[in-house]
Amino acid sequence: MGNSDMGKYYILAGEIQSYFANATSCRVSRSYCRLNQEAQTQMKKSLWTAVFGLALAIGTAQAQVVVRIGPPPPPPRQVVPVAPGARYVWVPGYYRYNGNVYVWVPGRYAIPPHHYRVWVPGRWVLRNGGYVWVAGSWR
Repeated sequence: MGNSDMGKYYILAGEIQSYFANATSCRVSRSYCRLNQEAQTQMKKSLWTAVFGLALAIGTAQAQVVVRIGPPPPPPRQVVPVAPGARYVWVPGYYRYNGNVYVWVPGRYAIPPHHYRVWVPGRWVLRNGGYVWVAGSWR
């Protein structure tokens, strides 16, 4: 390659750099800019949709069913049968609301998920003028 050929390559490289600089500044290709702006707009819409969906999910995660028909009746007397094994713990029955009336769910024996766990029974709690079921759990 001679010295005159080297000059051609430098000019060609300068033209390529100039082309890409103009393309990104929307001087050469308007369709490129339009596509870029559409992609940015779509990305913003997607981001706002995700933020709104997350906010909606968090808000509904704390929703509770409030029953406004009065307190549940007192629990019936239950005879606790003999435990089927040494590790079994009695989980007492409770009233469940089925949409119309309270229905009694009988007690049962269960094995704790870990040793030394204690069953804390569920209960109906008066809140905001109605009753809310607080489920039982192992502690």
